[in-house]
Parts: sequence; C-alpha cells; structure tokens
Amino acid sequence: MKNKSPVVGPIKAALKRQGYTYESFAGLFGKTEGWFGFLMTGQRRITIDLLYDIAEKLGIDVKSLLPSTDQPEEKLSLEELMRKIAREEIEKNKQKEAK
Repeated sequence: MKNKSPVVGPIKAALKRQGYTYESFAGLFGKTEGWFGFLMTGQRRITIDLLYDIAEKLGIDVKSLLPSTDQPEEKLSLEELMRKIAREEIEKNKQKEAK
C-alpha cells in the first residue's frame, strides 16, 4: 500500500463540493480516470506543480489544499509548508526503502 499525500483529503472534498468525478476532473488534464485514481491512492506522486494546476482547475487557492501544521500557532509560508511536506515524503520513502 502506498502512502497518500496529505493533500488528497482536501482535493477529494473540493471535487465533491464542485460535483466532479475522477473521470470528469482527469479530463480537464487530458488524462484518464485511472491516472487521477493513482494520484488519490498514492500510487502516483502529486508534485507541487500538479498541486497548483489542480487548485487552478478547481478555482481555489492552493493553500486550501494544504494540511494544517502540527502546531496551530505556527504560521508557515506556502514555500515553507511545501518544503516541510516534501521532507516528510522523502523521509517516508527512505523508511520504506530500508524495510
């Protein structure tokens, strides 16, 4: 089983609110439902560029797709938060490779 990105939940919620299916949303990218399903299950990585594209196609601010920080009082810039997510993903991959 792959690790899902922390942005998957917010993306799914936004799709549901706007009435998109995986198939209809993937079509906006010229891709298949399967491609989008792989993103949502963690079998394909959601890059920062793709995250921005997803937010743009949903017509929402990319920040609304990002998870909150561990410490609510901590305020991170978008770049800092994206770096934090990337570091966490790298660490998870290292741990999986070590097994």
